[in-house]
Amino acid sequence: MMDEKELQGLHAHASCGHADPTDQLKLIREVWRLREENVRLRECYDALSTLMSDMDNQLVQYEGALKLIATPKRADGTYNRCREACELIARKALSTSGASDGTPYKPEIYGGGDK
Repeated sequence: MMDEKELQGLHAHASCGHADPTDQLKLIREVWRLREENVRLRECYDALSTLMSDMDNQLVQYEGALKLIATPKRADGTYNRCREACELIARKALSTSGASDGTPYKPEIYGGGDK
């Protein structure tokens, strides 16, 4: 990506009068093409930065949910959270990311879950 100073230098060279008019026109068109490309690349970078930030936030939510769900048994052999509470935690994490369409999860490995 060219910075504004480089583009101005190219534009100044194109309009200095040393090149023939056809070359000047080509250089000026190239300057404008490069400016437009710089704007497009800046917009893409901004969009990707936003997406990465959103993905980082989703990852934090997923990790938090998994850590709560993966908490080991207490000394008395019981868990801190029941199965329904774990389901709510997981659904909340999935819903905030848009990863869940609201359809109940039915694991295939255990015969499809509740029918």
